[in-house]
Amino acid sequence: MAFWGSNEIVDEPLYGIKQTEFQSYEYNGGTIAAVACNEFAIIAGDAYFSSVSTKRDANQNKLFQLSDNCILGSTGCWSDVLAFTSLVEKEKAMHGQDDSNTLSIKDVSKMLSTLMYSNRPIPYYITSVLAGLDDEGNGVVYSYEHEICCRKLIYKAAGSACANIQLMLDNRIGLTSLQLETPWEVSEERAIEIISDAFMSVSERDTLIGDTVVINTITIDGIVISVLKLRDPPCKKKNISKS
Repeated sequence: MAFWGSNEIVDEPLYGIKQTEFQSYEYNGGTIAAVACNEFAIIAGDAYFSSVSTKRDANQNKLFQLSDNCILGSTGCWSDVLAFTSLVEKEKAMHGQDDSNTLSIKDVSKMLSTLMYSNRPIPYYITSVLAGLDDEGNGVVYSYEHEICCRKLIYKAAGSACANIQLMLDNRIGLTSLQLETPWEVSEERAIEIISDAFMSVSERDTLIGDTVVINTITIDGIVISVLKLRDPPCKKKNISKS
């Protein structure tokens, strides 16, 4: 007997093993960008929280201050971000390092690398960027991904819009398209302008970036927090002085 069309017999029950899918992670979006240069480091992150199961939030800061001279930015699965940052705070307390003045960025980078990649069968579904000043007062950036170990960089983009922002940082800070005889150094004002332009550009194409970007500028004088409204150009600033 010939059959035309589909050969599926819909009235017959399905036998055998049925495969069910369970998503243990939910990607909540977010984008981080960081730049390090002499005497300063800048890290920025959008403040939009995206979720299919809970209410979305347009004021979710993704930057966490770990000491007086370093800031951690994390994106990805927000429950993993909260679990990881909580573990970091507990680790600091266990080692008697509640006073943030005692932590250098080198100490923090080693601690983050150990906590993120050791003694865990399933990696944290997050991408983190650490920015701050080293012992000599120069800016430094560390990158942590769920499948790649810690890397020390000059600039880094991470998160949902990392491809577009990383390309802009390569062209405007790394100057990969130019052959320079002397090293290129960018000023603090220029770095903030480049990061702001990058977020402005990708916000028109990436739905996981909201209307607000938080920018932290780290210098030897303290941390300056700027709030960039992507659809409202003026910035509001406040200073955090060292105690």
